[in-house]
Amino acid sequence: MNIASEIRKNPENGARILQSEYKAGLTTLARRLCADESDAEELVNRTFAEVVRSIDSYLEQSAFFGWMCQI
Repeated sequence: MNIASEIRKNPENGARILQSEYKAGLTTLARRLCADESDAEELVNRTFAEVVRSIDSYLEQSAFFGWMCQI
């Protein structure tokens, strides 16, 4: 399954898949960047929302997680 294609086809379902696949890894990274747990959670939520909004700028040849972390 290609998560970018799923987000483009059905953003709501794609967002659910995105969270189930990447929440743990992104949360770990956010906790390293934010001293406060609630700030880390907010950063993860904002990142997921921006990924869905910006999915058309994702180039398939780049690593999805790396692209997402740049957001």
